[in-house]
Amino acid sequence: MFEQYFRSNEEAGALYGTEDLLEVRSHSDDLKSFLQNWDAGIAGMKRIPDQNTLKDLFIRQLRKSRRMAFDLDVYDRSPEGSHQRSYGFLAQSVICLQGNA
Repeated sequence: MFEQYFRSNEEAGALYGTEDLLEVRSHSDDLKSFLQNWDAGIAGMKRIPDQNTLKDLFIRQLRKSRRMAFDLDVYDRSPEGSHQRSYGFLAQSVICLQGNA
């Protein structure tokens, strides 16, 4: 069954789908591993979701992170459409914090 799943997705040219991004989790607030797994999931997708979908999936996991509290406060206070309320801002925040582990 496991082999069949990957074989059918490989034949379609992709290893991962949007559902797989939902399974990427941050364990023990390990943002470095979380981002590596997230990036690997995106790299294995045939069609990358739009920025709003990525943002919604990404922030769902980041809200569980104590280390992201300040950046999420900035995100929540920012107006819709601003840079601080974007997937790029959230991704950059994780990149900056993973170096401060």
